[in-house]
Amino acid sequence: MDQKTASPNKDAVPQTDAYMGLCNSLTYRFEGWRHLVENLISFFKQLESLSKSTSKEYLKLSKIITHPSKDVNIFDEHGVQDVFAALRDQTAAISTDNEQLSIQLPGAIIKVLELLRDDLKEHCKKINADGTKGVKGVEKQRSESQKLLVQLDRALLPWGGDNPAAVNVKNDPFIVDRLVLNSLARQVAEENNHVHSVAQIQELSFRFEQNTISKIKDIIRQFEILMNQTFTKSINHVREILQVSEAQTLTGEWSSYAKREPDFIKGSVTPRIYSELPYPGKNKSPTVPIVAGYLIRKTTIMKKKQRGFYAFTRSGYLYEFKSSDPQVDPEPEFALYIPDSLIGRPSDKKAKFKITGKDATNKVFGSRSDYSFRASSQVELMKWWEALNTYISGYHQPAFTQENTHPPVEAVSESDDDDDDEFQPAPEARKNTVRNTPTAASRISPQETRPQTHSSVPSYDNSQAPPANDFVFQSDLNGHNAWNL
Repeated sequence: MDQKTASPNKDAVPQTDAYMGLCNSLTYRFEGWRHLVENLISFFKQLESLSKSTSKEYLKLSKIITHPSKDVNIFDEHGVQDVFAALRDQTAAISTDNEQLSIQLPGAIIKVLELLRDDLKEHCKKINADGTKGVKGVEKQRSESQKLLVQLDRALLPWGGDNPAAVNVKNDPFIVDRLVLNSLARQVAEENNHVHSVAQIQELSFRFEQNTISKIKDIIRQFEILMNQTFTKSINHVREILQVSEAQTLTGEWSSYAKREPDFIKGSVTPRIYSELPYPGKNKSPTVPIVAGYLIRKTTIMKKKQRGFYAFTRSGYLYEFKSSDPQVDPEPEFALYIPDSLIGRPSDKKAKFKITGKDATNKVFGSRSDYSFRASSQVELMKWWEALNTYISGYHQPAFTQENTHPPVEAVSESDDDDDDEFQPAPEARKNTVRNTPTAASRISPQETRPQTHSSVPSYDNSQAPPANDFVFQSDLNGHNAWNL
């Protein structure tokens, strides 16, 4: 068939019935085919019974065929229904029969039609079962995506005002956005699987209808042979039936059906890609990290090293993920709220620095710990260190308590870590780091996140290390706590 590619719905969560209308239409269509076959079965069974009777009984037989079909608007007026009209008219002209015909009819025709009827019944069940199952899966996943989109919209509301937004891990727009992408990925996979399944059902139905018409044509041929053997005088009438049957093409009925059915899938449907779907809140400032890339974290107590994808967001959280792909890893494994943490000065020789704070994802233990972070290079390290301290410089420090009046955190000593060879970022990691690293023009400033109370830290090009004497913290680089004190 000459078909065009159907265009998919562009909405993130489409308001459609996921081709349920097409599945219902196909079920209704093949129920009509089953009715036609049952009509034929009734015809030949009655013919078997009436083969021993008189021409008057054959006149009754001609009235069994229903024309036009009782399944309105399924078949063309002059398509397959012409075969049944010919059966009705030509059977009325047959006035004789014999015992041989009554013996041959059950095995040659009726049994074939009963098998075809059973196949049509099973095919209708398959269309209904596969279509309903797929629709339920799609609608369930769309419902989850819609809930997360509402949650993202609520999470973005506080960012529209002038006051800083107070967030936690659960209502951080960055995290909610990742959950939205994760849900959309599962939704699109369900949608693509379902539309593929519906397209397969449609193609299978096309083949099935060809087979049905082919078997009806074969039955008519067989009927012609039997009638030729039994009724010499009636052979011309039977040949009229054959001519009408042979005039039908295997694709004629289906082509007409495709033109009438508004939900017919014409060609292949382009699969949807979740990352390209538009939705409210996508690429809004709170959902884009200030800086992101791969780091190695090590605790000073357990001495456990863990390499992960890190993102520092405008809400002040430093998140750790196993992967940069939200479809694989939507929620953080580790999080530090930087305004409540102590940042040490970076090492002079190795690309690492220390942060003391509480893991915001830990629901059981709430104690503070020292975490050593290592980057792939000194330039990469200073990019992270500058971003964290620049954010702190624009954040209103809380009143001093026993908890936040600790002395400045020292730089990571050379004994706190092993050799530099441990940091070997994979090509994907290096690519993600470069892609997610903000330029000097695009880096967030204190005015974008918090009211400024101190002078901001100057930015520098990522390809060069910062000048030692021009940096705002000078040569000692004691960290934001020394700055605050």
